[in-house]
Amino acid sequence: MRRFLVVGLLCVATDLCVYAALSTGLALSVAWSKAISYLAGVAVGFALNKRWTFQSSRRTWTEPVSYLLLYAVTLGVNVGCNALVLSWLVDQKAIAFLFATGVTTVINFLGMRLVTFRKGIADRKLAVCVEVAKPQAA
Repeated sequence: MRRFLVVGLLCVATDLCVYAALSTGLALSVAWSKAISYLAGVAVGFALNKRWTFQSSRRTWTEPVSYLLLYAVTLGVNVGCNALVLSWLVDQKAIAFLFATGVTTVINFLGMRLVTFRKGIADRKLAVCVEVAKPQAA
């Protein structure tokens, strides 16, 4: 979970830096800057979560597609949670933001572990078991 949180922070930093560079440096519209920066954060997240957090070495189209679908779903959950909290606690944007972020962080972690990278995790565990079971040369 620690690696997942570190990757999440790197994704947010990527999103922020790309957003600032595009909206300020290149004077791109705010909407386009945010869309591109969000996608940059998603791409960084996929690469780092695949290789470092969940250590999946599979080469398949299903992982990136599953990852994008997961993030599409959790984007909706995030917006919905944010709106729900604001309907109860009007003008508490920080609380709504933190709640929505917390809920989607848990969903993303579980989705990646149990769906997106599940087979890659199983492959890695199997490879470790096979390696441990090999007879040692004298």
